[in-house]
Amino acid sequence: MEISFAEKVQILKLALSFLNEDVIITDIDGNVKYINKGSLVINPEERLFNIFDFLDSNDQKEIKQALVKHQEWCGEVFVKSQDKERSKKFLKAISVAVDDGRTFCYLFVFSDTCFNSGLQKKLQQASKMVSLGSIAAGVIHDLNNLLSPILAYSEILLQEISSEDLIYKRLKIINEAAYQARELITQLLSFTRSKGFSFIPLQLSQVVIKAFNFIRNFISPQIEMDLSLNSRGFIMADPIQIYQILINLCLNASEAIKDKGKIRVEVEDMDLKEKDGVSKYIKLAVSDTGMGMDEQIRENIFSPFFTTKEHGIGLGLFVVYEIVKMLGGKITTYSKLGQGTTFDILLPRVDKNLSIPK
Repeated sequence: MEISFAEKVQILKLALSFLNEDVIITDIDGNVKYINKGSLVINPEERLFNIFDFLDSNDQKEIKQALVKHQEWCGEVFVKSQDKERSKKFLKAISVAVDDGRTFCYLFVFSDTCFNSGLQKKLQQASKMVSLGSIAAGVIHDLNNLLSPILAYSEILLQEISSEDLIYKRLKIINEAAYQARELITQLLSFTRSKGFSFIPLQLSQVVIKAFNFIRNFISPQIEMDLSLNSRGFIMADPIQIYQILINLCLNASEAIKDKGKIRVEVEDMDLKEKDGVSKYIKLAVSDTGMGMDEQIRENIFSPFFTTKEHGIGLGLFVVYEIVKMLGGKITTYSKLGQGTTFDILLPRVDKNLSIPK
């Protein structure tokens, strides 16, 4: 069925009415000829006005100069509503040729500045992610070079010292920490290059025990560390991912505790009623009695390069968030100033005999 020109116009008007943007068409003098029904800038019922009467004088001059030259103009403007109130909008204005170029009209599209600033933040975030990949790729070889003598000499000394000697035990900790650091930076590099992890069914409690015992060597003795295990369930993950999560969360917790305090790590099964039925999870929680944080900081803690530390780089919690998302899990933060912080992570529980696709 062929659609007439009048019907096409009606369809176009209907489509424009659903837009969140304000679409206004004027002649070359700025006299309004069309406003979409969804317009919030100007009352669509009013037709007899000039668009430039609603713009600040400084903006008017710049916009007119661009349109006369048939150039596109984009930027933030203050719009005066009919009740004389001013609101900030993002404007895109362009000169459009009609009648085979014999005449022109102007098209003005106003949108919310919140949307555009949100889009800008996403672009900045993407740019930061590219930078993160470049940084990791650039320093990985230097880090490995620094770790190599530590690993080599610690292994030589371990062979020369009796295993009963106290120094042997301390050297063992250094050696294991160096190996763990090498694994972590290798995984960070593979993470930024989108390489795969080795996902296998893991009994989460067993991995947490090993990670917990490893981490406590680096936590101040003034801080009490408590471990509670109430799950024998399995998750699908790479062991190094659990290490990364716990190392980042526990080190952050220790830094939030100024003097004496407590860090508690909990693992327990949890069944949640969701839209599709009951979902089976294992909850991994890390809580501390530190200084806590306000709402503004809490909303930004998972953003890459966001940090409140003087010498921090803002990647720890971002890595935690991305790993949890990669594992199909959820992470929630509870915190108040002076009342400590809790991170609750829900990871999907799986059958320990789950087969792994090759």
